[in-house]
Amino acid sequence: MTHDPPAGRQSSGSPGTENYRLGTYVFLMAGTMLFAGLIGGYLVLRYGAGAWPGPGMPRLPVRLAGFNTLVIALSSLALHRGVRALRLIQGALKLVRKHPREVVLAAATTALKNRAFRYKDLRRLTENAQPVPKQRSLLDVDETIRPMADYRLENL
Repeated sequence: MTHDPPAGRQSSGSPGTENYRLGTYVFLMAGTMLFAGLIGGYLVLRYGAGAWPGPGMPRLPVRLAGFNTLVIALSSLALHRGVRALRLIQGALKLVRKHPREVVLAAATTALKNRAFRYKDLRRLTENAQPVPKQRSLLDVDETIRPMADYRLENL
């Protein structure tokens, strides 16, 4: 038994909505309804009460709420910048896929120029360098003790 499209319509060969998209829509609608219910409950309690906050209730910490709002806003900014960086990386990857030889050549040239400048700076620094005098450590054997130590080792 086959399911043909109604007369006058052509089959597209795919379902109307993909499963992942439908699941995402259902998830977003469920979240929207949850928060709408929570906000509705708050409004019923808020405007049903005679005085807000009620007698004997402490005031809410407004500074803490403001700080939390600032943290959320900054995390949103960090997320935005991360998405923008990923898009830049994707653009760079498209460029690499389109022109791989040119990108490799440009990267190699840049690396060689960078290395040449570093070697030039290193040579300039080492030309004027003075030798550092050797400092004695506690592990160095004094010259007066060395013959005695050699003698003891030979006689063992």
